[in-house]
Amino acid sequence: MLTLGRRLAITLVALMAVAAILRVSNQAVAQPEPVLSPSPASTGVNLSKEDVVRFFKALEVELTPNSGTVFVEIVPADKLPSYDPLVHYAGIGADDHPNHPVVMSNQSAQPGDATQDALASAFMLAVMDSGEAGPKWKSIYDAAAAADAALPPSAPDPYLHRHELTQQLRSLEKSSH
Repeated sequence: MLTLGRRLAITLVALMAVAAILRVSNQAVAQPEPVLSPSPASTGVNLSKEDVVRFFKALEVELTPNSGTVFVEIVPADKLPSYDPLVHYAGIGADDHPNHPVVMSNQSAQPGDATQDALASAFMLAVMDSGEAGPKWKSIYDAAAAADAALPPSAPDPYLHRHELTQQLRSLEKSSH
């Protein structure tokens, strides 16, 4: 059970992330198509301005308290994978939450840029995977997840392609400032 203070801290971090992301969604509309060059995992899906706006609107809904479907589970650090030590997108139906995307957050994570970036990235994956941002985003997520599944078991980051995808989105945000 989350304490009220912990819920407020999570909400604050989420709202900071959405404020930063929404700044880019307004600026992304003015960019020529495609606004996001295809990553290796995206299999060449070109995204229109409308696709990007739909994505950021879905992300805004998910980051708005009491309005989304993403379940946030606060867990001890040892329950998170080494490649996602602050926040991890665990997938749909993880940890006994059927039909809901699950984001796991380190109970010891301190508010700050690293936590904000990790939270935003995990929510981006959840929005894509759930299909909430539309079929193009779902297909991009599925391609990245399939590329990750093809990595050798010894890969240091089994979410490599999904992380590259969110890094590309975060770069879009940062380059728009």
